Amino acid sequence: MRIQIVCVICLRYQSSRVEKNESRATALYQRAVDLDIERMAEAGDQYAQVCLGRMYHYGLGMYRNKSTAVEWYRKAAEQGYADAQSNLGYMYEKGRGVDKNILTAVEWYRKAAEQGHANAQSRLGKGCGVDKSYSTAVEWYRKAAEQGCANAQYMLGMIYIFGIGVDQDDSTAMDWYLKASEQGHEQGHEDAEYDLLYLFP
Repeated sequence: MRIQIVCVICLRYQSSRVEKNESRATALYQRAVDLDIERMAEAGDQYAQVCLGRMYHYGLGMYRNKSTAVEWYRKAAEQGYADAQSNLGYMYEKGRGVDKNILTAVEWYRKAAEQGHANAQSRLGKGCGVDKSYSTAVEWYRKAAEQGCANAQYMLGMIYIFGIGVDQDDSTAMDWYLKASEQGHEQGHEDAEYDLLYLFP
């Protein structure tokens, strides 16, 4: 099995958009190790680099080492790989394996977002390090939501229910909440299904 296929399948099993299967993902990450993913990453394969970054980041198939994860994310990010750019933005935003630097996080998120990366668009919508412009937030959230990003869909629901930077619109809010709820959106205290029942009894 080619390393790119292994990496894509690993990411799929950990995605929030499909049913998670951690044991299957772990087995596939071990398969990536067996296929000598590090050699392929060192040879410049961006899929192998971002996959190896995730493996070090989360301790999948090897010991967790966030600074090494950052190194591999950076190698793929510098080749223009959007997933790696978004991951690197997250590491800078949270200070994982690197000194926290919101401005650098935004730079990497923007590079990924401009390539259509939904998670990076959602992070920019949240206002990670950028001016708190409601219209900009709505723009980034909408781009991510239209790609199926449940968190962005949920946030658009909130934006429309309260009329933050847009005309207040219960119908549009409900549409976005429903989309997020259908994906089982739940993050901390934010829960699209709960909001639907509470706001639209």
